[in-house]
Amino acid sequence: MFLIVLLVAAWTSGSQEIICEQTKSGEEQCAPYNLAAYYLVQIKRTVDDNDGLITALATIVIAAFTGTLWKSTRDLGLAGDKQLRIARKAANAAKISAEAARDTVNAMIAAERPRVRLCKLTFSRFMGDADDPTKTPVITARFKNYGRSTAIILGGSFDRKMVGTLPEEPDYISPAFVQPGKTLAPGEEFDFPEMVFYDFGQYRNIDTPDVVFTTWLYVYGFVSYLDHLGQERKHGFAAFFMPPKVISHVPQGEQFAHLNLPKYTYDT
Repeated sequence: MFLIVLLVAAWTSGSQEIICEQTKSGEEQCAPYNLAAYYLVQIKRTVDDNDGLITALATIVIAAFTGTLWKSTRDLGLAGDKQLRIARKAANAAKISAEAARDTVNAMIAAERPRVRLCKLTFSRFMGDADDPTKTPVITARFKNYGRSTAIILGGSFDRKMVGTLPEEPDYISPAFVQPGKTLAPGEEFDFPEMVFYDFGQYRNIDTPDVVFTTWLYVYGFVSYLDHLGQERKHGFAAFFMPPKVISHVPQGEQFAHLNLPKYTYDT
């Protein structure tokens, strides 16, 4: 750039100088030249005389520039990949953190919800002993709120069957009606309306009370309630009655063996 500035300055100034050159025969010729024009001619001669060298130098310069450009592009690509990996890791970490926070919140909400469960089934007979088949049988289902907030009882179903085996799916046909707006605070209990029926005599042979027969008295049903967030929940239950004089493995003081049957026993 500095050389170009000098040439332009010399050209515009019109300055001249006597310059001597040696010819091929060895003679020396001198003549006045415009300095700018002279140097331009000399540059052209140098370029023409060294065309191969100039081309090689240009090729080297271009190759060096291309290499520099490739390295810059590669470095930029590597930096972009690194940033992408960092961004993905950050996104995954944020997702994991959000899921952990959600699980924590859900666990806290679940810990505070009411949990209404069957706590006792009682078999009795109206105006008579529990083992007297001539008296009308009565079954009571009692529920308790084992949770940490108040439940609003909606109702449910309380059914019975005298069969050898319960069907695969329950047929809830006996609604259990409760007082509208019935609430159940933590630790409180309430009873479904009593189940009263009149055909219990077919259940067992009175003459052989110590033998378990093929026909069982099953009771099953569910209770429905609203939790602290207004979401409906259900608790399903199933059990079969063990007569007082029949040898069984139910806990002392219990009259029913509680069952764990798919589609009968559940909590939502």
